[in-house]
Amino acid sequence: MDFCNPQLTRPSLIQAGCSKVFITSRKAAACEEACAALNALPFSGKAISVPADISKPSEVERLVAEVGKHTEHVDILFANAGASWGASFDKTPESSFDKVMNLNVKSVFLSVQKYCSAHCAKPMASAR
Repeated sequence: MDFCNPQLTRPSLIQAGCSKVFITSRKAAACEEACAALNALPFSGKAISVPADISKPSEVERLVAEVGKHTEHVDILFANAGASWGASFDKTPESSFDKVMNLNVKSVFLSVQKYCSAHCAKPMASAR
């Protein structure tokens, strides 16, 4: 998933010795461009493009399955989504708020949940 400051974080992961860095976004061209830039760095890690729209549960499932074709576990997962309504606070309708929250919070939560079920090195402990 795309993360905090992708221009800084992605190369840092490759430079730190990560063997694989998966890049995802709704826009396939953006994924390919980011991977090409990372793979041009003089480090042994590999960037892999997996475009997906995490607002759709079927796309999250596909994304997790695609990552599973390349690795059995994920050590570091940066999960971030970014949408805004683009209107002033007092003019934002509830339906727009729901759309933003569903993408920025719910989709990220569900994506992390799916990743951890499939690829975390150890099962997550239950919250008590």
